[in-house]
Amino acid sequence: MATWLSVCLNDNTASDTTSPTAYSTTISPTTPPIKNIGTPRVSAPPAGRQLVDAYFRHIHRSYPFLDRTVILKEVDSALSLSEGLENMSRKLYLIMAIGCTTLRRIGHVLDELCAKFKVPGQVILRDCLLKNDIDSVEELLLLSLYTFFDPADLSPWITTGMLTRQIMAMGLTRKLPGTHDLTLSQIETRHRLFWSIYSLDRIVSVSTGLPFGLSDHNTNIPLPGISLEEYASLDREYFTTTLQVNRHIINLRQIESAILERINFVNPLHTTHSDKRAVVADLRTKIED
Repeated sequence: MATWLSVCLNDNTASDTTSPTAYSTTISPTTPPIKNIGTPRVSAPPAGRQLVDAYFRHIHRSYPFLDRTVILKEVDSALSLSEGLENMSRKLYLIMAIGCTTLRRIGHVLDELCAKFKVPGQVILRDCLLKNDIDSVEELLLLSLYTFFDPADLSPWITTGMLTRQIMAMGLTRKLPGTHDLTLSQIETRHRLFWSIYSLDRIVSVSTGLPFGLSDHNTNIPLPGISLEEYASLDREYFTTTLQVNRHIINLRQIESAILERINFVNPLHTTHSDKRAVVADLRTKIED
């Protein structure tokens, strides 16, 4: 952790983000760039919590691989300490950075606040590739999401390509065999992680017009489903709605994938006009469904 933090905080421009106090003074209900945050007669939450909330409000539905309850507890705990960002995990730092870019795109924060986040992309990429576990995959996915929305340092095509190849090497594109030591919740986490990476890989390919990074045609991962803990919680409606939206998004990504595979990435010498008409008719039926 010391390595990546030293990169984040190695210049004066990042020094203002090293304490929760700095965040609170940077974003407040009276600051003009912030709109509709908080309610009358109720003090606004810390800005760090606002950034995390923005991530789960705008990004999580498409990529629901994180445990929202755990992350919210972590951000509240981290921002209550005097060390601020120096005591924050790299995963939480990336979530806040993505949340900041999200609020910037809708005009709720100035570019100057997002510029305070110094995401050491090369360091994170190197560390994640050296590991071989779920945490490193989640961190690399967050980095890929950050580069997709703010590609100043690394290309999302590069980070997503490395990410997809890493999960294929780890076997995350196939269901686990019958004998394993994981709980049902951990298995569901693996499934959601796969589909989150699948969705990002497809949207990056659509955006760039380049082939997919994830190309395991024998994938047999089921779509995300609500866990027993989520079903029994007070936020069951939130979890149910989020996963319903996510399954629709996955279906759209699958149709986009079919369009790229059957229309854009085909060999024109082996395709007739009648074949194209049949493909288009089939895709239109799926889109209407």
